[in-house]
Amino acid sequence: MLEALVEKDGISSRSIAEKINMPDRTVRYALKILKSRDLVIMKIILGDTRKRIYTVNREVLENDRKLYKSRL
Repeated sequence: MLEALVEKDGISSRSIAEKINMPDRTVRYALKILKSRDLVIMKIILGDTRKRIYTVNREVLENDRKLYKSRL
């Protein structure tokens, strides 16, 4: 799922679900977990406050990658 977010920055949960062929509810749950770990940032669209787009927090992602590589 993170790969889908990295490929296209600022994407809706529905678009992610379609791209990775998973149920929308599962994607929203996974996004909630990623958001709680600061890996994903949620932005509310000002024109329609019901819609949300998600972007990868690249700074945190890079730090996690470096930490993972240092443990290998």
